[in-house]
Amino acid sequence: DNTRNYRFLHKCKKLYGSDLSLLDLGCSGGGLVFEFALNGYKAIGLEGSDASQKIGRANWRTIPENLFTCDITKDFTL
Repeated sequence: DNTRNYRFLHKCKKLYGSDLSLLDLGCSGGGLVFEFALNGYKAIGLEGSDASQKIGRANWRTIPENLFTCDITKDFTL
């Protein structure tokens, strides 16, 4: 899945103000991370599988500095 959801971004902005950041756990193709980053927000996506990263699927090719693989059941550092 590589869903981009501008309505979700707009609703978050309305609820929490313009000082937003996003941590997407299980980000898949990174679409939501891309949407937030595209609109100037700090956005990080973590994915358990490295399949999308290896083949450069979806947004893994366009925003590699925002997408990472890791096992979130273990300690990790951003």
